[in-house]
Amino acid sequence: MTVQLTFSTMLHNTDLSERLEAILYSYRQQAGLEIKKREITYEQGRAEFVNNAIYGGAFDVSEMGSTWVDDFVGMSALRPCQQFSESVMGSLDNYPPALLSACSDSHGVLYAIPWMTDLSMVYYRRDLFQKTGIKEEGAFSSPERFLETLSALADAGIETPCLMPTDRSYVSIHELFIWLQASGFNYLDESGRRVTLADPGPRQVLRSYLSMHKYLPAGEKRITSERADRLFVDGKAAVRVSGPWLPRYCTPEVRDNLGMAIPMNRTYLGGSGLVMWNSSRYPLESVNLLRRLAGRDDSVTLAVSAGMLPARLDKIHDLPADYLLPEYRLLVESAIRGGVAIPQTPLSGMVEERIVTMLEMLWQRFFESQADDIDQVLDSELDTVINRLNLVLSNY
Repeated sequence: MTVQLTFSTMLHNTDLSERLEAILYSYRQQAGLEIKKREITYEQGRAEFVNNAIYGGAFDVSEMGSTWVDDFVGMSALRPCQQFSESVMGSLDNYPPALLSACSDSHGVLYAIPWMTDLSMVYYRRDLFQKTGIKEEGAFSSPERFLETLSALADAGIETPCLMPTDRSYVSIHELFIWLQASGFNYLDESGRRVTLADPGPRQVLRSYLSMHKYLPAGEKRITSERADRLFVDGKAAVRVSGPWLPRYCTPEVRDNLGMAIPMNRTYLGGSGLVMWNSSRYPLESVNLLRRLAGRDDSVTLAVSAGMLPARLDKIHDLPADYLLPEYRLLVESAIRGGVAIPQTPLSGMVEERIVTMLEMLWQRFFESQADDIDQVLDSELDTVINRLNLVLSNY
């Protein structure tokens, strides 16, 4: 009887899909297995994973976003990786502390092998800073300095100081988290079952984050994350907070003048890990498949194809120069080592989904009201939305 495994990966792009197919084809021939690859979207992924956790049968090995791991550990859906992690990963000191934590349970037992790292950085046009006389050093070191820098760019005549998503986007929650943690807050309390964004401190941070609408392109009300990236790489704005994929898409003029900084001196760090499901009928074969996918030889190629960074820190300096400029490698490594993961909670995946929906709704209400001040929308909408969300969380 032929063993058939199903490996699921998040839908990234055609380049990664083709590279994974090549790796799986080679491994099929070597191991004599049937391996089916399924690509799932981030929007649908959690629902499919929940179904697999309850009913089984869909997946054996999966790429899973780091913020979801704790949810499925709590559902007893994943097999621990601790026993074989050292032989696959080598020294744990060679991995981002925040990503290791996100891939482990509260006792430090590893349930996902870190695979790729997502890192939010500030990208900016150095030529525009020089042209306007704005100092680069410390320009994005705190929420206050960030807004001061955007204001100075606007005052100097820069038409679009910054870009950010105002349409539905999971990137929004990463950006908001950067602003919150820089001020000593999170969007959840310690129980993980109450959203705090209506509390005075977090509300003020949310207001500051949303107030960046003043520096967005005139007339653009619903900006997707992809469009925000596209406008920046085409030279249509001065500042963008985005992931590792951004530089390789920049036009030559933008790339030649590209600056990079750690937002608020300590940025969001996420990524993905490879997990094995308890429901798999082939645990040994699943371990071997995970070993092959997590191998060091392909880590840089796969990460670049996905637009991410390799999980292994010693591979940062192997990244192609046209992907990560050599002069920024030490800065990126420093950002990774000091990066902050979204805190683990038993309902993190669901909370993430609801806050993304809330942010989209707030932007929509703001643009529909044609208000000049975001406070008008927060005063009329925020408490109602947060109370409704907390009522849902209290029932779990």
